[in-house]
Parts: sequence; structure tokens; C-alpha cells
Amino acid sequence: MYTDKEAMKVVTDEMEYIPAYTNFSADSISDPTSKEIFNYLSEGNVVPWMHNQYPDGYSQTQFYPEFQISKQRYFLG
Repeated sequence: MYTDKEAMKVVTDEMEYIPAYTNFSADSISDPTSKEIFNYLSEGNVVPWMHNQYPDGYSQTQFYPEFQISKQRYFLG
């Protein structure tokens, strides 16, 4: 869907998605807001997702136990 010319047109024109791949150009985006966001992202003016920076297993050992306790309290009253 992201390599075929016709499919790329569907992605930008009909679905009005902001393309996440580099094989698109800003000229192919018809929506002005999407075009501006695409240009902004393409220039590297973003901060990376921080939740991807946690070590392996962090969410299971840090967040999950607290969630389980909260869930038990909720269901048990």
C-alpha cells in the first residue's frame, strides 16, 4: 500500500493519513494541515517516544503490579 502509486494516492487523498514513510512527498498531500505536519516531522522537529526507552520488563515489574492491586480493590469493593 505504501509503494504502489495508486495506493499512495488513496492514503493521502481519500484516507487523509499523514504518511509515515519517506517515499512520500509533501506535494502529494492535499490537506494543508496534514502537509504542514508532514513537513514539520520531516525536518526532525520532534522528540522521540519516551515509553520506548524503558528497559525490557520495566512495565511488567513497575506498572503491572500496581495495576493488579488497583483492579483487585475495584472489583472487591
